Amino acid sequence: FHPMVNLDCSRDFRPFLCALYAPICMEYGRVTLPCRRLCQRAYSECSKLMEMFGVPWPEDMECSRTHGLCTESMES
Repeated sequence: FHPMVNLDCSRDFRPFLCALYAPICMEYGRVTLPCRRLCQRAYSECSKLMEMFGVPWPEDMECSRTHGLCTESMES
């Protein structure tokens, strides 16, 4: 996680990582995961760079694990 934070490949990458690894707790036992569109933008802009360094896109960051709803704060 920490080495990836320093990648400057997309303006969506850090918000995506934060939403994935430090999600917002909505109520006890429920968290808000990143939206699929944010994940897809981060993936499309960063995965090639990661692969150039021999780092594949991690399974736990797969966009199929995210949800379809994006909030305003995730979009900005």
